[in-house]
Amino acid sequence: MIGAAGWSNSNFFKGKIDEVRYWLGERSQTQIQSAMNTELVGAEPNLVAYYNFNQGVAGGSNSGVTTLTDKTSNAKNGSLINFALTGVTSNWVSE
Repeated sequence: MIGAAGWSNSNFFKGKIDEVRYWLGERSQTQIQSAMNTELVGAEPNLVAYYNFNQGVAGGSNSGVTTLTDKTSNAKNGSLINFALTGVTSNWVSE
């Protein structure tokens, strides 16, 4: 679960998450630094899941957007839970 403690329904992350990358194996400092400010394609070696949170319109009406899309071919899509999807609170934010 991204953004909440798995053992509690009340300990939610109170910040903004721009993207999540899940890699198989260790990444070197050079590998991390070379890609840290770059949007990935989703086909990078050993990339298991990649969520760039770009589906919605920041602060807009996103009521039809209920899935967080995994950009890799693994398609480990996530479901948006307790996400208002309208207005500036609990919605997609601009970078």
